[in-house]
Amino acid sequence: VATDRLTELDAAQIGLLLRSLVASPELLGSKTARSFRDSLVSMLELRTQQLHPSEAAALVPSLVKLRSNGGTQLADAIARRVSEGTMELQVTLVAAAAAGLSALRAVTPKLLEQTEKVLQQQVHLCTPRAVVQFAAAFTE
Repeated sequence: VATDRLTELDAAQIGLLLRSLVASPELLGSKTARSFRDSLVSMLELRTQQLHPSEAAALVPSLVKLRSNGGTQLADAIARRVSEGTMELQVTLVAAAAAGLSALRAVTPKLLEQTEKVLQQQVHLCTPRAVVQFAAAFTE
């Protein structure tokens, strides 16, 4: 029933459902949950442009947890969406997204360029974790 109603949800709501599903390892083990997850990923692949860059960036940790199950098309689309709004995101969110997308091998040259600009302008706001994440993004 839930998959039949996905079309009624906007991209942000679908992203929230995917993040919640991935956060629960118990749910991901079931066949029904895997099918639901695949439906969510498919819907997000079609609606990535509807996501605000911060919503797209917030999805990256879930994609990393899904790894190969998340679909490379979705990771690439998320990378493009994040790179379109990098300058308006918090530096810690940019660091986490860049590191995660780097781990997924979905970093675009534009994203790296925008990430470097954010780092240059906001390095004073970086947490130690963000510094490590930026380093990981630039070394992958």
